[in-house]
Amino acid sequence: MTVKGVPIELTPVKSSNLVGVGYRSVQPGSDALLIVQFKSGAVYTYRHVPKEVHAALMAAPSKGKYLAAHIVANREYVFEKIATAESVNRFTQEKKA
Repeated sequence: MTVKGVPIELTPVKSSNLVGVGYRSVQPGSDALLIVQFKSGAVYTYRHVPKEVHAALMAAPSKGKYLAAHIVANREYVFEKIATAESVNRFTQEKKA
């Protein structure tokens, strides 16, 4: 997946709500990005998420609960919806053709 021109690989996760999670670590002068793809097809980015929070999400027994309680609820992590189910489905079908 490419997010704002930067290739980021999503790691598949076992979850009833999430498909995959990606992370681009912090570099001086840039934001850390957490990328989450939901089973609905929606894709969100969360900026300013520390690598320790990403690691805890990946280790959590319930990824969806951890995401809601520790990332979505934290207003310091600026989020943006970057894809919808329709756009993800369209991209997937275009790749198959």
